[in-house]
Amino acid sequence: MSLVIPYEDKLYNNEGAFISPEGEIIFTYGEHERFARNYCNGENYQLLSDVKDGSGWSYYASHFDEFKKNYNFTGEREDIDVYESSKLTKEQLELYKLWLENYEFARRNLYSDFLIFLLGFDKVETVMRRAITTTNPEPHIRFYNYYLMDWYIKHLPLMKFNKDTGRFKYDQQEDYSLKSKEDRQAESEINEIKSKVLLKDRHLFFK
Repeated sequence: MSLVIPYEDKLYNNEGAFISPEGEIIFTYGEHERFARNYCNGENYQLLSDVKDGSGWSYYASHFDEFKKNYNFTGEREDIDVYESSKLTKEQLELYKLWLENYEFARRNLYSDFLIFLLGFDKVETVMRRAITTTNPEPHIRFYNYYLMDWYIKHLPLMKFNKDTGRFKYDQQEDYSLKSKEDRQAESEINEIKSKVLLKDRHLFFK
């Protein structure tokens, strides 16, 4: 059975978060794109890019010997891996580079969308309304407690890279007949509870 995300009151007071596929809640305090960019690029991406290019804003861009000394780097400029501090796996990083080639100037939420549509992260937003965007195939199980508390759960399909076309495409669209038996059962339970129990008492039915 899929993981059920525990209900977390702090989500509403911290201006949003990401939830990893493993269920870890990562507070972003309203800065989803900054977190996602740092997760994908790495905290040192800009510094390493400047130094490798040799003409960036960083002091080390024009003082390469000092960079080598202070960062224990033994190679040449061309040897710098600008994604060295990325949290992506090797396979995810290759996919990310393809993502940038396809969408770098075409998506408003470029980095957040990569986490959501390719890596299976959930995005929690609370500024305008309590909403969660997820690509999890069993949203009613994963967010059982949040459905009970009237959060808006936006369920979208994952995306995959099509090697033949060199483009990303959405996986098969959501279809009720494709839902798992367990997720349909969870959805029925949620609807029944919501029809009979006041919002203030629904926490008694949390999983």
